[in-house]
Amino acid sequence: MLAPAGEDGEPGWDKADPANFESLSADEWPEDVQAARRACVIVRNVDGCDPEATFVIRLDDGSPELTQIRGPESERPVVEQIIARDIGAEPPKRDPSDLQKSAALLRARLLSPPVAANDNWPSSFIDAQTLLGLKFEPIKYVVPGYIAEGLTILGGRPKLGKSWLALDWVVSVASGGQSLGVKCDLGDSFYLALEDNQRRLQDRLRVIPKLKSIRPNLSRLSLLTEAPKIGEGLIEALDTWRTRVDDPRLIVVDTLAMVRPPKGRNQDSYAADYAALSPLQQYASTHRLAVVVVTHVRKMEAADPLEMISGTNGLTGAADSIMVLDRTADGPKLYGRGRDVEEVPE
Repeated sequence: MLAPAGEDGEPGWDKADPANFESLSADEWPEDVQAARRACVIVRNVDGCDPEATFVIRLDDGSPELTQIRGPESERPVVEQIIARDIGAEPPKRDPSDLQKSAALLRARLLSPPVAANDNWPSSFIDAQTLLGLKFEPIKYVVPGYIAEGLTILGGRPKLGKSWLALDWVVSVASGGQSLGVKCDLGDSFYLALEDNQRRLQDRLRVIPKLKSIRPNLSRLSLLTEAPKIGEGLIEALDTWRTRVDDPRLIVVDTLAMVRPPKGRNQDSYAADYAALSPLQQYASTHRLAVVVVTHVRKMEAADPLEMISGTNGLTGAADSIMVLDRTADGPKLYGRGRDVEEVPE
């Protein structure tokens, strides 16, 4: 085919459309130099692609070039692969996307070299006897007896101090101090204070050392007052922090409501909770970190304080342990379940 020509006789690729191409007589390449620059092959109706996607293959100083003249740009990589396969050429080299780079990095860190398989067993298959013979490292606690690696849910009524408690944990871990009467394991901590602004957070950081009569070194505590939601970049943000510090140990997300994506049209609240927290639990397990997610509780009373957590079924299914700060006649009390703790003393 011959593409339309501009006033200067040069090919008008920007105005090219299947309707204004001319057919080449006898399908022979034109001898006229000016016409040869307009000669091309039209590619359309590619299997599996948008029917509007239209491309032309042309020669540019002797090198074949693929130009898209109609249809969504997203179809271009697929068409390039198909054309390269059909004519025996290599597809064009493209820089990997950010997602592909992240996936490659994750594979390099976590996966062993692939083993050839001759059946359909999943790679996680293992017999019970082999599992019993495996040796795992002991569970690492950052606040011994309370907060361990994995996902912990901390719930509580408004104004009872759950955010103060969560902030005390990250301060104590970052400085190797005490919280809840025990010495914390020193390491880097990350507090996502998503319901606070920086000024309010600064005020709280000044109050805690005075209450504890300490002068903590907070250079190992990182803070964030705005963050993307789960599924929209939160895990990537956590990964950026983890790779920049020396010894990542504790992450606190305050609160779940600020990072939970909107509930799907046909999704109940339990499923939404699980979908939101499952990536955090997996992240904590993969990197052997303690991740604490602060959340609200129902207004209703319950015989078991842990049942006051909103969406209890979904949260319990995703968490390794749960805690609730509740009001009693003697003042606030912290209840917990999971790991080796049945009830957390006040």
